[in-house]
Amino acid sequence: MKKIAFVLASVLFVLIIANLIFLDIGFFKEERKSIQAPTAIESPQAEKVDKAYCSQVCQDLIDEKIEKAISNIPEKTSEIVEKTSIIEKTSQASTQTISYIPISGGLSSQNRDWVDVGSSSFYLDTADYPSLNKAYFIAVIKTEYGQGRVFARLYDATHSIGVQGSEVSSDNENFEMKESGTLSFWKGKNLYKVQIKSLNGYSAFFDSGRIKLYLK
Repeated sequence: MKKIAFVLASVLFVLIIANLIFLDIGFFKEERKSIQAPTAIESPQAEKVDKAYCSQVCQDLIDEKIEKAISNIPEKTSEIVEKTSIIEKTSQASTQTISYIPISGGLSSQNRDWVDVGSSSFYLDTADYPSLNKAYFIAVIKTEYGQGRVFARLYDATHSIGVQGSEVSSDNENFEMKESGTLSFWKGKNLYKVQIKSLNGYSAFFDSGRIKLYLK
């Protein structure tokens, strides 16, 4: 009977020791897994997500810079076009030549109608100036005591008409230079002269004049 009890006690002891060993092995396996398992931060998938997010932010910044640069292109282009236009106009102006045709004078008149300045006659043919661009009449005139007004113009004696755009005037008692608008000449070789008149009977004076020619 004692022998049977001893055997049973031995078997029970062996089972308890085996059970403890099994529990210990399981515990150490779980502990090892928990130590070796990667955290969320160290996870390759998480790292991939972070890299993708960074790439998108950088791309957004690049796109913003590109859009800003493109938006400035029209303004810069406009400035370049404007500066180019100014250079072209300056170049065109600098290539023009100015020529003068002197006109004699020395006449005063109180007449209220147009009278000829006899010494002012000259011939002009625009064909002699093939590069003629524009022409102007310049007169040195004054009125007596600064009263009333003096008028002067070019007269086409060949066609018996005043030259369009040539009339000038002054109410100054001192001689001053007056420039007309753009002149319109008839074709051919024509005889021209200066005419003057007074507005109200005060003496009108014509000292001298000239034709100003702009040649391309």
